[in-house]
Amino acid sequence: MYVDRLLLNEFRAIAHSDIEFIHPMSPGAASRELRNINLLVGTNGGGKSTVLKAIAAAVLGDVVDLGDLTEGAIENWPRIGGEGLSVADVTYRTETDGPTWQISQGRLQIDSDGVKTDSPGITADQVRLFGYGPLRTSESGLDDSEALNPTSQVSNLFEKSQYLYAPEPWLSKIDSKTLDSINAMMPPDTRLTGKVEDGQIQVENRGLVVPRGLLSDGIQSYLAWTLDLIYRLRLVDKGDFRQVRATVLVDEVDQRMHPLWQQSVLQRLADGLPSVQFICSAHSPLLAGGLRPENLTVLEPDFDAPGEGAMKASHLGEDIYGKTADGVLTSSYFNLASTRSERFRQELRSLADAARTTDDAAIDFIRMLTAGSSDDIRVRSEIIQRPDRLRRRRQR
Repeated sequence: MYVDRLLLNEFRAIAHSDIEFIHPMSPGAASRELRNINLLVGTNGGGKSTVLKAIAAAVLGDVVDLGDLTEGAIENWPRIGGEGLSVADVTYRTETDGPTWQISQGRLQIDSDGVKTDSPGITADQVRLFGYGPLRTSESGLDDSEALNPTSQVSNLFEKSQYLYAPEPWLSKIDSKTLDSINAMMPPDTRLTGKVEDGQIQVENRGLVVPRGLLSDGIQSYLAWTLDLIYRLRLVDKGDFRQVRATVLVDEVDQRMHPLWQQSVLQRLADGLPSVQFICSAHSPLLAGGLRPENLTVLEPDFDAPGEGAMKASHLGEDIYGKTADGVLTSSYFNLASTRSERFRQELRSLADAARTTDDAAIDFIRMLTAGSSDDIRVRSEIIQRPDRLRRRRQR
């Protein structure tokens, strides 16, 4: 299954938004560089998690018990200060026996009468929707028979304490070709050996083979959700898990990742699971800077909506592909005035005031202004080596 579109109205922080998502079957997908990656960016509390949870809840409304899945919190989802019904409408497509797809629309509506759901055209055995929250930990001994239960497939997205399937029971039994496919998705200098010793899979990390439990928290977190996903996909198609058409929701996909890994993780996910549609959230400019506008959705303030703190989701026209981290952070996607620390900027402002009256302060101001900027090496060199030149200019 794939998700085409999500319409939100007065839903948690979001006042009104209409979001289109790309996937391998969407119009024009063949011409896109990354046809299965959707990335949500925006401030904390801006609605990124809301988008992911709304998709899952609207699709699964008639298939699972949403009250149990959300621990009753769904009753509090209508936007505070909003006007009108709290609604999430999701358009999704499921595979049929023939070459065509069945397109359906699921609805989740919350009003004074309670929660109402309508998700026609999908049954529990058709749900190919998987969700992962920011806290991801593997646990052995889980009931394998529940792996393709729709609630189990998304519960980690909603419940922080929900454990994921440990990889040891199945990883040691796969063939070398499958192991190579999995390793293509792993972090730099990290490779699964396929061997289990003392109950833990052995992982080669920077040339040293160690048990999974001794890896860094960042690598363990990534392994937890990707291996859990691959395990479930292999249950769907034992022939080739890479061909399963599914939608995967990942909140904070860049969680605990070093910048080196952030630079390539989305490409590796896209290549490793080419039939999977990923809808992820992140804060990293390195992830966003590797994408085109069609892959990006920004959650930003909605100043036209009634009430305080309203947000909206937007597809912006600005192309930040290939920009430096500074360029991405000061773009319309992150909207930073500067990438320098607030303390540094305060010092710079104080020095700028002093520079109006003293030569030494002016020189120090320019030195500070050009600190760390490779583009200003020539200017910085002139100021440091010939400070008298600046003084002469000021005396004229």
